[in-house]
Amino acid sequence: MKHTKIIYLLLACACTACTHKSAIKHESGVIVEKQYSPSFDGSGTSVGFTSGGHMVVTDNSIHKDEQFTLVFKCQHNTVFSINRADLYARLNKGDTVDIQYMDVINYDNQVVDYDFVTATKTKTCW
Repeated sequence: MKHTKIIYLLLACACTACTHKSAIKHESGVIVEKQYSPSFDGSGTSVGFTSGGHMVVTDNSIHKDEQFTLVFKCQHNTVFSINRADLYARLNKGDTVDIQYMDVINYDNQVVDYDFVTATKTKTCW
């Protein structure tokens, strides 16, 4: 009996952390900035000291994937960025867009996040 109560308690706790998504919603916005960053590979050496006073030399390497960043401002003045090459290729700074997204909702029916789907150009501002 004690184990059954623990299982029910664990299931109840797990379900309160679960979320679901709304149907696709639409909001107008504008592309306020667009930036491309190429991929990058680098290496170097860092020198430091341990707490005991011994010198430590470490070889480091770094890799960064290329990024296709678009900065959106929606009709409610929320600003957010998306890294998607397909959108970067077809949208430009100043474009007015239809932003498609879904609300991420917990089981208390509270919106806890937004899930961006896509954006479609509606007109270009010059």
